[in-house]
Amino acid sequence: MHRSVSRSLSRLLTLPLLWASASCANQAAPPGGPPDPMPPSVTSISPDSGSVDVRPRSVVFNFDEVVAEKPARATTLADAVLVSPYQGEPDVRWHRDRISVRLPGGWRDSTVYVVTLLPGITDLRNNVLDTAATTVFSTGGPIPGTRVTGVVFDWETGSISRNALVQALVPRGRDTTLYVARSDSTGRFILPFVPSGSLLVRGIIDANRNFAIDRREGWDSTTVQLVDSAFVELYTFVHDTVGPSMREVTVQDSMTIRLDLTRPLALDQLLDTSLVTLLDADSVQVPLSAVLTVAAADSLAAAARRAAADSLPRADSAAAPPIVEPPIVAPPVAEPDVARADTVGPPPLPTPSRPIPISSIVVRTAAPLAPDTRYRIRLNQARGLDGPARTSDRTFLTAARDTSPPPPRPPPTVTPPDSVPPDSLPPTAAPPPAVPPPVAPPPRMAPPGPSAASTAGHEEPTAGGSGRPSGPVTPFVAITRGW
Repeated sequence: MHRSVSRSLSRLLTLPLLWASASCANQAAPPGGPPDPMPPSVTSISPDSGSVDVRPRSVVFNFDEVVAEKPARATTLADAVLVSPYQGEPDVRWHRDRISVRLPGGWRDSTVYVVTLLPGITDLRNNVLDTAATTVFSTGGPIPGTRVTGVVFDWETGSISRNALVQALVPRGRDTTLYVARSDSTGRFILPFVPSGSLLVRGIIDANRNFAIDRREGWDSTTVQLVDSAFVELYTFVHDTVGPSMREVTVQDSMTIRLDLTRPLALDQLLDTSLVTLLDADSVQVPLSAVLTVAAADSLAAAARRAAADSLPRADSAAAPPIVEPPIVAPPVAEPDVARADTVGPPPLPTPSRPIPISSIVVRTAAPLAPDTRYRIRLNQARGLDGPARTSDRTFLTAARDTSPPPPRPPPTVTPPDSVPPDSLPPTAAPPPAVPPPVAPPPRMAPPGPSAASTAGHEEPTAGGSGRPSGPVTPFVAITRGW
């Protein structure tokens, strides 16, 4: 009996604990209330930035609200924190509205630490904090005012490298202290409070965030003599012990071949016909006319197209003068009476001061290639950015001859009757003169009375007669004049 009661009590006490742990694990926005579009903000950091001769157990970032345990721009919470000098992955813990940071082995003596909470912290409504928070403190003497600034470039593409890892290796007795920073969205970085002297600055495309150089990751390094400040440009590329080779061969037309390389060529690599050898199916060398960069080949092709387009107006200029249309002038638009917003955009991205290495070349042949034929192309002693040279071969097949019939000719264009200009009509005969309308004849008139001579031999009608003359009657003839 006593044992069954004890089991029942333990179950009743366990249920609230399980419910509380489940509610803490499933983080979600609190229901109800007005919408909150504001991201969380850091209210304080312990220890205070600029503190000297302090030995904290942990660095604590305090927020004005509960934040999510997983940041938006990192896989773990430890990836959202950067500690310089680097002593291994920090121990980062989540405490609802606080984040604490500890180092394995503790904070070293007489060292200046820079602890940065990177952008990406979110609240329970997924509002992202886009700014970083940093604290600087020293476990020993004063904090120096030195710093190293610069830009990290991806040299192969000529673009900036965002979120690249920057390291400054400072000798410290038998050991080396590793100061670290990350480049921002413009490729720029700042390494503050680095001890003066000779140091090695290195930039790494640290894609897997392991703070090391992997075989397929680009990197660059330079030596700096730091007094108070220094500026460096880092040109990262994948280092290799072998030279470049052909990655892809593309036949653009019967006289143009493009070669895409696995590695960029050295800046002092000579581009001429000795760099490439082309052999036909019988191993006979095919003469080449030029080996060009892609930009130079595109420029020549564009110039040829412009020359062909310019020749067309000259041929038609003798047939008809050009038609000059009047310019279209847009009506003026009145400026609004509201105050203009600040139109100054973000600063331009930095550009590299070194030339961009060549990763593709264009080969021009002296004569058209035969269709449906296999060729072998060879890249002779191509040198990469690291210096080693390499010779590589590839084969390719040209396209077959186009045997399809030509498209049918379009039917002749028939001009509608309404569109024929009046001047193009053939001349016609003059129309006949107009005929005036006929004139009606004059009314019929009674003959004049008989004279004495004409009435001889005629009888007058009597009152009782028929009214007709009894003797012969002279007929009356009406004469009508014709027009």
